[in-house]
Formats: sequence, C-alpha cells, structure tokens
Amino acid sequence: MSVSLSEDLIESFCERWRISHLHSDDRERDDGLDGGGIEEIETYAKAIELDAREINAMGKNAPCFVHVSEEATDWAETLGYLLVANDPLTVKYIRKFAAEKFAIADALRARNRGDV
Repeated sequence: MSVSLSEDLIESFCERWRISHLHSDDRERDDGLDGGGIEEIETYAKAIELDAREINAMGKNAPCFVHVSEEATDWAETLGYLLVANDPLTVKYIRKFAAEKFAIADALRARNRGDV
C-alpha cells in the first residue's frame, strides 16, 4: 500500500534510520575494531557527510540527489512503506534524510575519538 509523506512520517523515518545506524555501529564496536575498522568508519563518515553537504547546498541539483533519494526510498520500504510517486514532500524527506547523514557522520567521528 502506498503512503503519502507527512512531517511526522518524515521525522519518524529519519529518526529510525539514525537509531539503526548507531545500533549497527555499537554492534561493530562491541565485536572489536582494529585500526582498519576505524579507518573504514572514517571513510564512511566522510562519504555520507559529502552527500549531506551537496544536498544542503544544491538541493535537487546535487549530483548525489538520485542516490540519496533511492537510499531514502529503500529505507522507507524497509520500514514497510511504499511512498507515493511524485509526493510533494519527497524533496523535504530527502533533505531531512541528508541532514541525518550529516549527524551520523559527526556521531561516528566522535565515537572514533572516544567521545560518548
């Protein structure tokens, strides 16, 4: 069943994505990271931060917009939601999703430094 986006649904999707990423990071760290693991996390953090910066600066014209849009749509489907095509709030969702990517990049780097 297709669903139209709302402010609350966008917030929920993004919050759940953030929580999922932090839990995955917790599991990886609990399993133990060597120097290469920290480096991989830094590389991932840099990549998702670049996505966020591009979308923040350029919106729909960002080179990564299609990729991030697909990622955000896939995440909604993972949660059991099929988004309505051409929903007017899609761009807002993608921008919020990108902002969460930026927040996750910061959180991962902080964890790599040993910050809580």
